[in-house]
Amino acid sequence: MVGMTIVDWAIIVLLLVLVPVGYHRGLLVAGLGLGGFALGAAIGARVAPLVLEEGSASPYAPAIALLGGLLIGGLVAALLEGLAFSLRERLPPGGALASADSIGGAVAFAGLGLAIVEQVMRKHRGSVRLESVERGTSVRLEVPRAEASPAFRRHS
Repeated sequence: MVGMTIVDWAIIVLLLVLVPVGYHRGLLVAGLGLGGFALGAAIGARVAPLVLEEGSASPYAPAIALLGGLLIGGLVAALLEGLAFSLRERLPPGGALASADSIGGAVAFAGLGLAIVEQVMRKHRGSVRLESVERGTSVRLEVPRAEASPAFRRHS
């Protein structure tokens, strides 16, 4: 068995942080918050350049669209998250819906963590694979070895 690398530990820490956050927030809050941000960002990016004299033809349009998307996206996400928190508070504590919402949130945030890990691995020409094994599911990470630079090879 090969020892754990710093990447393995970073993944474990990331998931140990994200899973309880997802469980606490729940799937309803996470879903409405993310959906609200995406919707608001799309609207803000389309509407914000209209405040410019030249509209979307202005050289400043991309920057204004980005700022508008972030601003409107953040506002819509905050509003929908507030709505989701109030809906979540109305779920009977310990009931099936509250438990499903919490577990769904934990699973969603674990998936988010694995998606982040997968993007990092791709950047470094590695891969992430989920494999079913007898005792459950395993996550397999493959990272190619980095070649030493010519300057390093001369001195070693």
